[in-house]
Amino acid sequence: MFMVRMAWLGVLVLMGPAASAQDGLAGTWEAISDVESGAFVSRLVLDSDGGARMSVTGRLNDEFLASESEAGGAVADADSLTVSFVGSGTWTTSGDLLVLALAERELRVNDAAFEAFIDELGERLAASLAADLEIPEQDISALTATIQAALHAQLDEEALLADLISGLAGGTSYELAGDQLRLDDGEGGTDVWTRVQQTAVEAAIWATVKTNPGRGQRWTR
Repeated sequence: MFMVRMAWLGVLVLMGPAASAQDGLAGTWEAISDVESGAFVSRLVLDSDGGARMSVTGRLNDEFLASESEAGGAVADADSLTVSFVGSGTWTTSGDLLVLALAERELRVNDAAFEAFIDELGERLAASLAADLEIPEQDISALTATIQAALHAQLDEEALLADLISGLAGGTSYELAGDQLRLDDGEGGTDVWTRVQQTAVEAAIWATVKTNPGRGQRWTR
């Protein structure tokens, strides 16, 4: 699935602090990647008190989407197909591993909740199929429901999220060099993150998220 390419995230129940490592890693980090599935911007906020927030946003390549699923053809003519992932929780280090526990997670497509996007995609596929096959109007509703159910089974959100984070479930190896943070991407390569300055607006939103879990979930940059 397309989200496998965004395999930077790790999740693990955290046990105990690692003060010196956290002092050096605390801050806001950003990585830009251009891979087979599309171009993505990732931002990782590691707070000095152990709070963590990660966002990944990007535009999927229409060709890649169409190659991954027959359903891709239904959206290949869209002006853009954007995907965003937001996770918030806690972080720590264990040896040379950076460990994230992202309790709050959200996946969105074209700024819509993932489930809503799948329903819309099912409607578009059903309408296209009904027109091609001249299916009677009274049967379109049942056809739509059938296609939507099939899409939800094929593109289950929880399964995609599990696939997204499974490669780094035990934490990811890291190397800190000045304002660069190098993370093992889980596929034999390295992702390079650059330290950036967090804006006052972002800092305020992040403070709200920490004190009110579940709010501010749509902040991505």
